[in-house]
Amino acid sequence: AVQEQQLVLVGVIMDKLFTKELDQWIEQLNKCKQLSKSQVKSLCEKAKESNVQEVRCPVTV
Repeated sequence: AVQEQQLVLVGVIMDKLFTKELDQWIEQLNKCKQLSKSQVKSLCEKAKESNVQEVRCPVTV
């Protein structure tokens, strides 16, 4: 139980750090400054939707 709470806390902290980083990138782009290749790669990795599952039709939701 303690380990699960620690993992949740780490996830929350990582989300906040990424949000701050994302805000900095948006500000940089608003100033017409390009993102570096590593920043673009990081952004693309974060944008992947790992929670999407392929299902066969027909599907009832």
